[in-house]
Amino acid sequence: MDKDDSREEDIGAGEPEGTLAIVPVKVKTKQGNTIITTYAFLDPGRSDTIRWIKPVVTANRISVVEIEELLKQQVKLDFPEHQHKERLEMSREDHKFMESVSNSVKLVDGHYSIGLPLKEKGLDFPNNRRVAEQKDKANQSKRSWYIPHHGVYHPKKRKLRVVFDCGATYQGTSLNARLLQGPDLTNSLIGVLTRFRQKNIAFMADIEAMFHQVPEEDSDLLTFLWWPDGDLSSELEEYQMVVHIFGATSSPSCANFALQQCARDNVDDFSPEAVSSMLRNFYVDDCLKSMEDERKAVIIAHELKTLCNKGGFKLNKWVSNSRALLQTIPEESRSKEIKDLDLDKSTLPVERALGVQWCTETDSFHFKFTPQDKPLTRRGILSVVSSIFDPLGMLSPVILPAKQI
Repeated sequence: MDKDDSREEDIGAGEPEGTLAIVPVKVKTKQGNTIITTYAFLDPGRSDTIRWIKPVVTANRISVVEIEELLKQQVKLDFPEHQHKERLEMSREDHKFMESVSNSVKLVDGHYSIGLPLKEKGLDFPNNRRVAEQKDKANQSKRSWYIPHHGVYHPKKRKLRVVFDCGATYQGTSLNARLLQGPDLTNSLIGVLTRFRQKNIAFMADIEAMFHQVPEEDSDLLTFLWWPDGDLSSELEEYQMVVHIFGATSSPSCANFALQQCARDNVDDFSPEAVSSMLRNFYVDDCLKSMEDERKAVIIAHELKTLCNKGGFKLNKWVSNSRALLQTIPEESRSKEIKDLDLDKSTLPVERALGVQWCTETDSFHFKFTPQDKPLTRRGILSVVSSIFDPLGMLSPVILPAKQI
């Protein structure tokens, strides 16, 4: 837009001399109509006109044709979890990870084997056996790496899980420091939950020990010590993990890559719905899917189970709001809370769907809140409010007033 330095308009007649006028000017541009808000002073002695004292200064610019896009950008800024695109661009290291796993992936005895995605192949590791056993014993292999481990007890699941400390350092290095983490191949939690609520018949299943279904080729770097047969009086012996483990920074991306590779390798043998479900309806090892009716749900559940088996992944802990679908699932593959139920008479239980309470009987999400002994201060109130897990924002009308205190 071009303006003369002294452009005059018959605007603001009758205003006191020296008044600051805010003048909206509509300008025709190639992109569409544009509203420009400018500032000018009334010329003393000429109250019927405005004199532009300086070249026009734009204070606000709104493009009419882009107003909808600007609104979307503002919503994304205020609510970053509501992204239209669930994928981020990959970094250089992510591309290197993808190249490494793509070159090493292969189907071995019904499981996808993927080598550890090391940042640099062939580098020697210092001998850190004494870190694992807290004694000064060693062998001379420069490609062995001993990993300390410990148990983590989950009080709700009542299970003890072995976690390997791949971040343990020795002489300034650790296994995780040598591994490529890889891109985030996990589907958006909000996306999976939203698709889960799209249709009437919903079901969930869980991949049994997902990381352990993906063998790897670098077992010498996953060496650990244990007592033979659990006899604590015996001497420690060396063992090696032959699968990807909890604690390695690369394991989530490797496991997700293997699952998605299974879908891609079998795209011609299964329905597009089954392949798409494997790619878009899994959140790590949890499958959440919904279909229009029970007949289609039974078919797609059977296809998903068979498709996962192709890559060595076993779906179990099946849950659904459909009794007809549950009756087609073997009892040993159902969720623990459903195994002993009389599906013709018993009320279906409340299950956890990615951290949210899902009442399968009424097919509704519930929120369980346990009162906490917190001081009645801003900090205490915010602590209580923040402890409520609500990824879809369903409780926002209730929670937001408390956040505004």
